Amino acid sequence: MSIIELLRSLGALAITLGLLLGLAWALKRYGLLGNFGQKTAGPSRLKIIENLWLDAGKTRMLIVSCDGVEKLILIGPNGANELGQINSSALQGTKK
Repeated sequence: MSIIELLRSLGALAITLGLLLGLAWALKRYGLLGNFGQKTAGPSRLKIIENLWLDAGKTRMLIVSCDGVEKLILIGPNGANELGQINSSALQGTKK
């Protein structure tokens, strides 16, 4: 094996590992993994009902359910704010 072939193999390995690490970072950064890899001790009381990104990956709005109560939460670079509670019984007639 010549030095050229060795450098070529190491370069291909470095590119492959870089792509895998970049993909893992993107999945974690944008929350595309969901609950993958997280162990729970029992039934979950907390659920993310809906997730909406408002700008380029900095601010998002969530509908979160805890013990049957749904809340609207805004998460941004400056922290998180609860915007209000959603009355899900009033919305049931509007769903198609």
